[in-house]
Amino acid sequence: MKKILVILLVSIPLLLQAQETQFWGNAERYLQRQGSHFLQQIDKTLDANKPDTNNSLVRRQALYNMDAILHNTFYDKSDELKAFMASRIGKVIADLKAPQGEGMKIYKLYNDGFIARTRGATIAFDIISGLGLISDEQIEQLVSQCDMLCITHNHPDHTDPKVVNLFLNQGKKVFGTKEILPDVQGITHLYEGTGGEITHRQEGNVSLYIVHGHQDELQNNLYVVTLPGNYTVCQTGDQYLEEDMPWIKTLQARLPEVDAMLVICWSMHLQDFVDGFAPKVVLSGHENEILYHGIDHREAYWLSYEKFDKIAQPHCLMTWGEWTTILH
Repeated sequence: MKKILVILLVSIPLLLQAQETQFWGNAERYLQRQGSHFLQQIDKTLDANKPDTNNSLVRRQALYNMDAILHNTFYDKSDELKAFMASRIGKVIADLKAPQGEGMKIYKLYNDGFIARTRGATIAFDIISGLGLISDEQIEQLVSQCDMLCITHNHPDHTDPKVVNLFLNQGKKVFGTKEILPDVQGITHLYEGTGGEITHRQEGNVSLYIVHGHQDELQNNLYVVTLPGNYTVCQTGDQYLEEDMPWIKTLQARLPEVDAMLVICWSMHLQDFVDGFAPKVVLSGHENEILYHGIDHREAYWLSYEKFDKIAQPHCLMTWGEWTTILH
């Protein structure tokens, strides 16, 4: 009897463990656990292999694994994906709160959202919450660390009224095209001419050159921003119009020297577009924008590598919650 009791006591934990790892007949639970494991490992791998222009094989594999997860629509609004995003954005917030060292840091958030930072200024571009993919609390913390917001065009994956209001309520400048929230007082709406015109503004210790372009027929501002320390970043938004290519090729002679160019991964005539700004390094955006596009237009990292490996300039592919430092 005692032997039977001992066997039962030993067997119960083993039975519970078997039930815990048993997924037969429960595909949803299986995918949840799989996504959790994949995303946790991707998170760790990216932390151990920081972004740079070498684009190592380890980083490529981690980003390819992101493609595999994010092109399964099962995960689009999953708790596993939200936990991954919270971890990634949390790292950015922690770094933004730390003292800024030499050079310019470029942080990549969700989709085409970026933050550029040097000693003395922190500029945000196209920050959105992604329909709650980034929590309200983290959005508020990001905004609190930034000095101004530049919005390229009037699409919901680039313009977020919630983010705009947070900036304005804190008395911070918001720049956009005339099509962006036209009735919201406090936004500086800039867009003149038919394309290729440049507006220059000096905002304290930050110099802004706003190039007026298009995404098809939509107004799209391209921002060339020089921060303290004489570091210049260019955010091109979703610039995409064949008729604009002739004047884009002439921009290098009309603008400050660009250290970092932020460009959508599906840019038209990518090499010509990049040559128009002649940046020291190219950083890609818009990969795996999962909440507004089907998987055919989510733009895989493997596809970005195919394109960016063909351009002449040094390039660096990052994902959510990463950053790189540009030094003169």
